[in-house]
Amino acid sequence: MSQPRIKEPIRLEVGDISFFRTQFSKMETQTEDLEGQIESPKEAQISELRREKYLEHTGIASLRNTSTHSTSPTGISF
Repeated sequence: MSQPRIKEPIRLEVGDISFFRTQFSKMETQTEDLEGQIESPKEAQISELRREKYLEHTGIASLRNTSTHSTSPTGISF
């Protein structure tokens, strides 16, 4: 995909400048869209991990609560 480098100055017409500005704007928009697509999965993964962490904490709290109010068959409290 290598292209030869232009070594001498080039003259752009008004239409050329407009074309390049439009292309540049499109490329910026595409780049921003791609950045958003990259961030979205990260945010979704973080959200899912937070939900899992919350469920784990809830489970631990439930077990602690159960164990403090339970006795074993031998009558020993936990």
